[in-house]
Amino acid sequence: MNKNHLTLLSALASILLSACGPSQAELAATVTRAAAEQAATRTAAAPTATPTFTPTSTPTATFTPTLTPTLTPTSTPTATPTFTNTPTPTATKKPVASVTSVPTAQIVPTSTQETAPQKPTVSISVYCALFGNSPSYVEVDQPVVLTWVWRAATEAYRQDYIDAASFSVQIDGQNVDVSSAALALSSQSNGFFASWSLPPRTFAAGTHQSVLSVTLSRQITDGFDSNNDGNLNTDGPGLTTLPPCDIIVR
Repeated sequence: MNKNHLTLLSALASILLSACGPSQAELAATVTRAAAEQAATRTAAAPTATPTFTPTSTPTATFTPTLTPTLTPTSTPTATPTFTNTPTPTATKKPVASVTSVPTAQIVPTSTQETAPQKPTVSISVYCALFGNSPSYVEVDQPVVLTWVWRAATEAYRQDYIDAASFSVQIDGQNVDVSSAALALSSQSNGFFASWSLPPRTFAAGTHQSVLSVTLSRQITDGFDSNNDGNLNTDGPGLTTLPPCDIIVR
């Protein structure tokens, strides 16, 4: 309840209390006075609003740049392997005994013809038919040495044959160079031997034939009596062709 209501109630209470005493005119005056006081009270209570100017700030538009993020590729570092050299253990050398080399005799070939060392060399008489060894068999690319021999009862008879004889060898009808034939001298209990050997050669697969021809410049003897007629064997002078030897290569 406010102050104006309290003043009005007080005035009404005063009127009631004095109803028996004051006159109508007094009551009217009291009521008028109370109303005037109430009005004055209301007027005093109601304050007069005085307008006050309050400045209002007007916001000024400010341009704020908008940053658009740009994607910048970032390179990812690649790990580079690092190799660590592991030291290799060094073997400790043991002392080696000094070896003195022995000079090896140099063998000078009597022929430039190539041989096939992967197979063993075989010797065949150019007149193998005289001994029942025709045909003789060899392998392809197997080195073959063609040989012929003269036997005499003495060294003098052997040397006489060497000095008087000249030879011709044919293989498959073609003359062979016999100047490269090696001469070997030997002796056994049954006589003195002179042996000739051509350089090793190889044959292609098939059948081949060798033929030896001997020309004696004079008559010679080997010093033997083969038919036991009391006369020494004699040969020459002239040309003698010995039976051929067949060689089968397979």
